[in-house]
Amino acid sequence: MKTEFTPEHYFAAFKKIQIAHHYLRMLQANYHAPGRTITATQMAKTMGYSRFIAANLHYGKLGRLIGKRKH
Repeated sequence: MKTEFTPEHYFAAFKKIQIAHHYLRMLQANYHAPGRTITATQMAKTMGYSRFIAANLHYGKLGRLIGKRKH
């Protein structure tokens, strides 16, 4: 069963982790993208990665890190 993440969950998770600089840059890029939406290819270009696979990998790691710290 999936549990919806609320703003409070995100707040609690971010308080519990020390976010690496490259993760912060990814979040900022996502925030500043039109409509707060960015493709993996656009993220890779923003981050200086040669392929979108690297952007997916790092964003996935960040998502897991946050998900584990939800409560």
